[in-house]
Amino acid sequence: MPISGPSSYLPVTDSFLAHWASCNATLGAAGPLLLSDGEAVADLQALRATLAAQRTAVESERNGREFARANIEIRKAALLERLNQFNTTIRSLDSTGLWTNLLPKAFGQGDAPGKVEDALDDIADAWDRYEAAESAVTLPGGYELPAFQTDLAALKAAFTAYSSEDNGLKLARSRRNLTQDAIYPILKKYRVRVEAVFGEDSAETASLPRLTPLPGHTPPPAVLEAVYNPATEQADVVITQPDDEAATEVELLATVGPEFEEDDATSLGVFPRGDGSPIAVSTALGMALPLGAVSLRAVVRTAEGNERSSNVVTVTRPAA
Repeated sequence: MPISGPSSYLPVTDSFLAHWASCNATLGAAGPLLLSDGEAVADLQALRATLAAQRTAVESERNGREFARANIEIRKAALLERLNQFNTTIRSLDSTGLWTNLLPKAFGQGDAPGKVEDALDDIADAWDRYEAAESAVTLPGGYELPAFQTDLAALKAAFTAYSSEDNGLKLARSRRNLTQDAIYPILKKYRVRVEAVFGEDSAETASLPRLTPLPGHTPPPAVLEAVYNPATEQADVVITQPDDEAATEVELLATVGPEFEEDDATSLGVFPRGDGSPIAVSTALGMALPLGAVSLRAVVRTAEGNERSSNVVTVTRPAA
C-alpha cells in the first residue's frame, strides 16, 4: 500500500518499520541499519508514535467541531421556527401595516452566521419595539421575548464555539502534517539505503514497501450507498464493488460532518475483494447527536497500489 494521503501514513510507516526490523535481524552484528543522516529504526518508531497521537488529536478536534456544528443547526432550526411564528403573529395583529414592514425575511438553514444573526437581531428589536408601543407578544407554548433573547444569545455563543473548535482543528492538522513531512523523507532514504546495503537483486530490496504505486491498471470506482438506521442509531453503508478482477481490496474512509475531507479521513476498514459481493458496514461515527453527520467514500485498490475513489455519501441523523 503506497502513501495516498494522511490516512495511509500509519499503515505504510508500520510496513517500513517491520521491514527495517527484519533487515536489522539479517545484519545481526553488522547492524543496525542506519540511514545517510544517521537515523535508526528507533527514530522512525518515535515519529510513528507521535503521528498516532496527533491523528487521535485531529479526530478529537474534528468531533468537537462537529458537536458545535450540530448544536448550531439545532438552535438555528428552533429559532427559525420562532421567527416564522413571530412574523405570522404580528401580521395577524397589525391592521395598519406599520409593524409588518419591520419583519425580516426568514433565513435558510444553510445561511451564513452573519445573515442568520441579522435576521434574528431584527426580530428581537421588532419584538421589543412592538411590546413597548402595543402589547406583549406570546408565541405558542408560552414563549416570550426574554426566552427568545436567551436562545439568541446561546446561538451566538454556539457560533463562537464553532470558530474556536475550527481553529483547534486547524492547529491539530498542522502539527500532524509536520510529522508526516518528517516521516516521508526517512522512508525515501530507507529505500535507497536498503538497496545500497543489500544489493539490487536481494530479497530485502525486492520486498521493500512502496511509497508510490507501480505502473498498471486503474480500477473502476465502487458505488457507495448509505442511510441512517433509527433502530441502531448508526449509518448503514453498502459498497457495490466494480466488476474488475484486478481490484484486490476496498477501503471505507469517513470524516464526521457534512463534507468529506480527505486530509482528515478515518479508515473504517479494509475489505478483501473476495467474490466481489456488496460489502455492508455500519458505523456510529458522527451519529451521536441529532443533526450530526458523517461523510463516506470507498477506495478500490489493485495489487500494484493503483486506486480509484467512489462517490461521496453524507448521512445526517434526523433532528428528532
